[in-house]
Amino acid sequence: MNIKMNRIFLVMMWIFLGCDPIEDSTTDNNSNNTNNLNNLNNSNNTNNLNNTNNTNNTNNQTIDPAWFEPDPQGRVTENNLLGFTPEMVIITSTALKDSWETYAAMKTTLGMKTAVVTMDAITTEQTGRDEAEQLRNYLISAVDSGDIRFALFGGDKEHVPFRRVSNSIFLDTQYTSNGPSQAYFTNLEVDFDSDGDGQYGEYEDLSLADLRRATFPVGRVPSGTPQEVENYLHKYIAYATGFGSRPTHPLLLSDVATTIPLIGDIDGAEGVETTYSALFPQEFTARVRKHYATQTACDIYGGTLSTPQVIKESLELGYSLVFHNGHGSHGWFTDSLNSAFVESLQNTVPSVFITCACLSGNFADVATSSLSDEWSPQTETQDSAGEKYINGVHGGVAYVGNTATGLGAFGGSQFLHALFEGLFTEDLPTIGEVFNYGRQFMSVADWSIPALPIEMTDDSEWWTQHAVILLGDPSLAIHKQRLEALQLELAGSYLPGYNDLELTLTDSSGVPIPGATVSIFKPGDFYLSATTDANGEARFSFVPYGPRDIQVGATMEGYFSAHATVTPAP
Repeated sequence: MNIKMNRIFLVMMWIFLGCDPIEDSTTDNNSNNTNNLNNLNNSNNTNNLNNTNNTNNTNNQTIDPAWFEPDPQGRVTENNLLGFTPEMVIITSTALKDSWETYAAMKTTLGMKTAVVTMDAITTEQTGRDEAEQLRNYLISAVDSGDIRFALFGGDKEHVPFRRVSNSIFLDTQYTSNGPSQAYFTNLEVDFDSDGDGQYGEYEDLSLADLRRATFPVGRVPSGTPQEVENYLHKYIAYATGFGSRPTHPLLLSDVATTIPLIGDIDGAEGVETTYSALFPQEFTARVRKHYATQTACDIYGGTLSTPQVIKESLELGYSLVFHNGHGSHGWFTDSLNSAFVESLQNTVPSVFITCACLSGNFADVATSSLSDEWSPQTETQDSAGEKYINGVHGGVAYVGNTATGLGAFGGSQFLHALFEGLFTEDLPTIGEVFNYGRQFMSVADWSIPALPIEMTDDSEWWTQHAVILLGDPSLAIHKQRLEALQLELAGSYLPGYNDLELTLTDSSGVPIPGATVSIFKPGDFYLSATTDANGEARFSFVPYGPRDIQVGATMEGYFSAHATVTPAP
């Protein structure tokens, strides 16, 4: 059998095997969430990924009364924008509220007005048969009455509710699922229990057309502790400010789909390469790095053989977009990378990781099998590998994966192809919009293996619509071009009474940047915004009420964002 015919046969076998979960008996480590639409508290943020305990706390100190006195000349903070209508809401628990308010303040200074709402407030104000329905009703009301464009669920299952949807499909074997369905919160225009029997997402309740109506971007950061929220905050800042990153250097990974006697290993690289060659722009293809599971795939497509060590080295070099086709399970990030690997990462640039792998995105269950009857509910110390990737000090800033078995060529690959079409062809800016585009258009995705017909059935699309999940901030803007760094120069502290805060924004060579948007935010006190002048300068005048950190952010098209913190003088 020649090389070409051998490759075709291997591809055919890969198609019919889908993406079976890794047999896995490991357990891991998991967690929590926060509240109030008009109360945007904040804290101290830095670009240091290892600095994860950075919140101002003056409760045990004697505060100088001068911090609360009016200005003797009658001056006040002018042009205060506090009380804005948010574009994104963070839903969380009371326990995690303060931590997520720090994150909300950071997001606001970087151009995404963000507020925190607790589940306690939602369950008090909204009707519903359970907390998940109350949350969904809140989102429907918020979208209908305001400018809400995104929702970030800030916490693990104990902090923010989720909706289980039962599912089953037979391909080469029987698959069942009763895991979290993100579709319940993204498809707000459809009724997930139209027959009123309390069983959500049934065939009797929905059509495929309903499931494709994914219009509201939602993501979840499955944090369980304030420390995990801090971890994610610092990773987000590192990604947004872009220090040391390689934004147009994609990392492509694959696993062996299966091994056939007398034939050998079947490589998931076939699924990656079909999408990569069709959709990735030249700026990305010129800088790609490929780690594939078999030497045959490496020889055909130009890559190096995948090992945990070479993948770790690439992630720690700053490859910030990762595309993977292969296996996964509760304790396995890929076929060869387990939770211990994720926890060992030391990367300073967090990545966006996009995969069709099974089960690793399930934040509610210890899901180690393709049959959900064999799952068990997670405890607080049993996070999945995908959760660890998002919650850890290092790792990633976004993870697209599955809460159930991924179906590979019967749905998962089409979803990912449509997702990358949304990213590169439609030029959608955020991970949440790209994710929803993948769900909307997977049924018409132009994804196929050369010379071989492949069909995604209605049943396999139905399964995939419920299984795919986004872990991370849905408003994250994915870097798609090489950007320059912004340098923010300003005083590091401020005093009681009337203050003039002057700042200068330059590029890495010290050239002033005019026309940039600069914002400062002191939680509960003021939110101010200005545009830099021809000298790259902006000025803010304010009279603070009480000492608390001021968050500062700068944004400009074609540049990474800049972020800093101004602290009250001791």
